[in-house]
Amino acid sequence: MFTLLIIGLGFGLIAAAIEVLLVRTYQKNVIVLSAIGSHWVAVGALMPFIEIDAPVWLKGMLVGVVLTVPFMIYEIQQSRNAVIHTLVFAPIWGMVLAYGVHVFS
Repeated sequence: MFTLLIIGLGFGLIAAAIEVLLVRTYQKNVIVLSAIGSHWVAVGALMPFIEIDAPVWLKGMLVGVVLTVPFMIYEIQQSRNAVIHTLVFAPIWGMVLAYGVHVFS
């Protein structure tokens, strides 16, 4: 179980770093960038423990989008561009995290 947490956190950190670098090109607010990074680390940490009777890619998309909705509600007050970016990348990062955890666990 601890190994799954470490694997999920690792993939979450990778997703967070890439996502923050992408969003940083148009968003300079440190609070929003911190929220984006911590969000993907948390999704990565939770991904190994979510059981859904669905293919891995669908599990990743569902978890990525559902766990991103509260963040988007907060983010819409700060930056509409970031919300659009998040809507596009939430299912993608969700699938990446789900596959990464699936393959390495």
